[in-house]
Amino acid sequence: MSATITAFVLTLSTLCRPTELLGILSSPTNVHLTSDNMNLVLRWNPPKGVSNNLVYRTEYRTSITPYTVGCVNISTLECDLINPFITESGKYTGRVRAQLGSESSAWVESNNITLDKETIIGSPNVSLLSNGANIEVSIKDPVMVISTFRNIYIHAAYNITYWKESQKDKAKHISNIQQNRVVLADLEPWTKYCVQVQIKTQRNLNPSMSSRTVCESTTNEIHCSAVTTLAAVGPELAPPKDLIPITLNTNYTLTWNWDQSHAESHAVTFTTQYVGKFKLESKKISPNWSTACEEMSDRSCDLTMLGLHYLGIYVLRVRANANGNHSKWVQLEFCPDKDAALGPPAKVDLAPAGSDLDVFISDPLTSTNTSMRENLSEMYYHILYWEHSEDSKAKELSSKTNMVTLPDLKAWTWYCVRVQSCNKFYDKRSNFTSPQCLQTQGNIPWWQISLYFAGSLVTCFLVMLLLIYSSFRCYKTVKATFYPSDQLSTHFKEYLCDSRGSEIPRLLTAVSESELLCDNLVICDQPTVLEIHNFCPDDVAAPPSDPESDTSGRHSRQNSSSGDSGVYSTGGSSNLPQLNSSQTSTGTEDLEQVKMKEMTPGLKSKLLTADEGIVDMCV
Repeated sequence: MSATITAFVLTLSTLCRPTELLGILSSPTNVHLTSDNMNLVLRWNPPKGVSNNLVYRTEYRTSITPYTVGCVNISTLECDLINPFITESGKYTGRVRAQLGSESSAWVESNNITLDKETIIGSPNVSLLSNGANIEVSIKDPVMVISTFRNIYIHAAYNITYWKESQKDKAKHISNIQQNRVVLADLEPWTKYCVQVQIKTQRNLNPSMSSRTVCESTTNEIHCSAVTTLAAVGPELAPPKDLIPITLNTNYTLTWNWDQSHAESHAVTFTTQYVGKFKLESKKISPNWSTACEEMSDRSCDLTMLGLHYLGIYVLRVRANANGNHSKWVQLEFCPDKDAALGPPAKVDLAPAGSDLDVFISDPLTSTNTSMRENLSEMYYHILYWEHSEDSKAKELSSKTNMVTLPDLKAWTWYCVRVQSCNKFYDKRSNFTSPQCLQTQGNIPWWQISLYFAGSLVTCFLVMLLLIYSSFRCYKTVKATFYPSDQLSTHFKEYLCDSRGSEIPRLLTAVSESELLCDNLVICDQPTVLEIHNFCPDDVAAPPSDPESDTSGRHSRQNSSSGDSGVYSTGGSSNLPQLNSSQTSTGTEDLEQVKMKEMTPGLKSKLLTADEGIVDMCV
């Protein structure tokens, strides 16, 4: 009994033993790729039933490139994949495997993630400043790991929620605010208000995390002075502030903020004008301002279609309009050559050149789809390229030309390339393009050339053989159809053809006629003709009277024939006398065919039965 229990315990312990001891290392579980504020982190759970001595290896890839090494021999359960080659608009996939000594588990892939569309945007930083019965809300965007928040999400807006303390169920909302400073007006004095802000973008459908709740109390000190100021100044509006140009190549957009507390219940519009700076410096001629946007409700104005010269210097100005009242003009000096951002190359293509790679770069484009080199003659390109393998370091190369050959590359190896546009005068640098990868080529081995040559020869031989065989079969088919080997007999041709010399049978025109012309035809074998030599009956001696001798001679002939029913010669043993040789040549017919019945009278003997064949006699 004890032996049975011991065997059961040993079996159970073997079955419950961790898989690593059985030689099969389990894979990590719950592998997922996450992104917060444009970072890229791969996380996973350890395999079930294994020891704590495991290390992990991670890799990642994009939608156009193969896997690249991320973290190697780490014991933690996450890996930060951020590196200089990660782009804000890239689509990435990660994978991880466990390692224990020389054993490795199978790879486990994660989900796909597109950074700018699926990253979790953090909460903005909010601060409050009390100004009498108003509270000014200042908002700072979250810090991104890659680039800046406004470079990634240009059209981001804020949703502001505020309420009296302990009355959140009666909260008020302000949506789609693009400026980062907002004044909450018409608040109750000596009252504590709480504010919370959330960011909403067009590219990322998920709103950001809500900011922490910030509270501030109002006063009434500035409120009285404000009334005095309004009484003295009248209906003058507050001017716009924080004029910022958003530019890329020759695309220009002017944005600004405005204090909403001065709008009261009237709709506010804005007017934007511009003029060349040199006209303002002229003392003889009054400057003529051109209107770019007139009484627009948006807090931005597109200047792209105005045709501003890239090397010109302009003065921009904006004012607010409400209920027939106007604010003061706010001006900004703008020089595209100095202030406009430079965009990356429009297109980058790779082509193999033996063991090297040719990089074809298309210039950045203006708003009219012309090259930016027309405006920036000293523009050049900064190229990063690296081997797509473990622990590879990027190499740098600068060139002013649009076609660059990357030298000293390994044959039959994958390389990735990124390109950046640069201009030295104002030290302008664009963002890098997305990585593009391509495999180099090299000299083809002689055995591969021989194999290709032999394969082509075999293919050509088989094709020619097939063509010859097909031609022969076609020839045989055509010949058998139009010139058959079995020809009709002459009497059939005479009957079927229209004329005696014609080779073409006539067609049957009616079913009844075909029935009349057709009949059953029975073909019989030609009857057998027995062949004998004719002789003179007078020279034949009478047969012996002794029936026994006749019978014996007859039987001897039958026995000598071995069952054959052919023609027999009597020779010397026959009682018939030998004929003279001169008698064989007499008569006009030396040889002729006769029937057995016609020769019997001359033989003066019994008639031979049918199975005794033919008698060969001399005449």
